[in-house]
Amino acid sequence: MEDISLDSEFSTMAGFTQEEVKTWFDERIGEIALETSMSREETYEKIRRYYNGYTWDLKQHLYNPFSLLSFF
Repeated sequence: MEDISLDSEFSTMAGFTQEEVKTWFDERIGEIALETSMSREETYEKIRRYYNGYTWDLKQHLYNPFSLLSFF
């Protein structure tokens, strides 16, 4: 058994990166922006502040998958 929790090769395995959120959820985030009368950028920033909260390598910050999907 090998501990990979601090191995940078696996640092994004346990969450969504910013790029993944924009790729996979951009349409839904646009809908939320319209529903809340915020710009898309404001919506991304607010979601980032709430759900982009942890890192394993101090380089990539990850969105908590369960919390983000519950939000959607």
